[in-house]
Amino acid sequence: MKVRSGLIRKGFLVYIILSLCTIGVIFAITVSKKNWKDFFNFKVQYVIPVTTATTIRWIVEGLGLKILIDSSSKLQISLWKTTKMRLECLFASIAVPIVGGNSMFQIYLLNREKLSIGESIAVASIRDVLPLLILFLSIPVLLLLGFHGKSHFFVTFVRVATLPVLFILLFFIVSLFYPHKIKKLISGILNFVEKHHWIKIEKIDQIRTSLHREMDILSASLKLYLKERKRALFFASLCFFVTFLVECSVAYFIMKGINFNPNLKQSYAIQFFLKPILYLAPSPGGSGFNEFGYMGFFSIFLPKYLVGGAVLMWRSFNAYLPTIIGGILLTKDLKLKIPINKIN
Repeated sequence: MKVRSGLIRKGFLVYIILSLCTIGVIFAITVSKKNWKDFFNFKVQYVIPVTTATTIRWIVEGLGLKILIDSSSKLQISLWKTTKMRLECLFASIAVPIVGGNSMFQIYLLNREKLSIGESIAVASIRDVLPLLILFLSIPVLLLLGFHGKSHFFVTFVRVATLPVLFILLFFIVSLFYPHKIKKLISGILNFVEKHHWIKIEKIDQIRTSLHREMDILSASLKLYLKERKRALFFASLCFFVTFLVECSVAYFIMKGINFNPNLKQSYAIQFFLKPILYLAPSPGGSGFNEFGYMGFFSIFLPKYLVGGAVLMWRSFNAYLPTIIGGILLTKDLKLKIPINKIN
């Protein structure tokens, strides 16, 4: 299969429209006629730390990927190239309408750099797993640093999203360390579906084979790094943790630029709690979920009429700008013809 420019443009357009429509709704809910111009009092000097934090965030993420690659092969790859890969994968995950687009495209890029398919899958799998594990382990940070919700919207959002997210993360972790148990569960569910003729038998066999293979790959990759590449796993984890810290600082500097001085510990704690929810958001680039999630976050620290502007600025630096850069790099690098079938 080849993903052409028209399809990529449509995917990116859907993402932008969905995200901006959500922000438009937030503006309609929060902004008043009397105060809508107040956000333009943003202190321009804070654009520098916001931009710097965004840049560092992607460089450190590229460094984490480079560490994983260096440990898995003799290939020497530059930091610029791994950073570029992550930006291109961000764009691919948003614009290419295939399940697991980010991971599949990462595997393709790694294989294009002469890593074997097996090593490419291992590196991409670990790169996907580590942020989830770090986020899951970071949830207690909220309790350690202290949090007292002042936003009814935020508290409601967290209550609704927490249980399913924790269930998904727990299921994911168990599937990594005890894949045989999850395989039995999946087989039981598929046998039940087959018994009631809800899906064709041929498709059930395909689904079973595919899910079993994916879990075997993820589990084997993690065990490989835990046994033979502990050092790389530690430093890559450290890079991804720093990535989250720097990413959280963007929202903090935006609030400082609006002339508000939020509690630093509380700001980081709440965002670390939000990350697992937003990381698993079932929409292109987390559109909708990210905007409403940070609407609740900013409403804790800012007056209502400033929340919409803060969300728009945060989303611009956190997503729109990196996505556009990734799209430009991807267009230049691959000329918009991506042979995805090569990685299957």
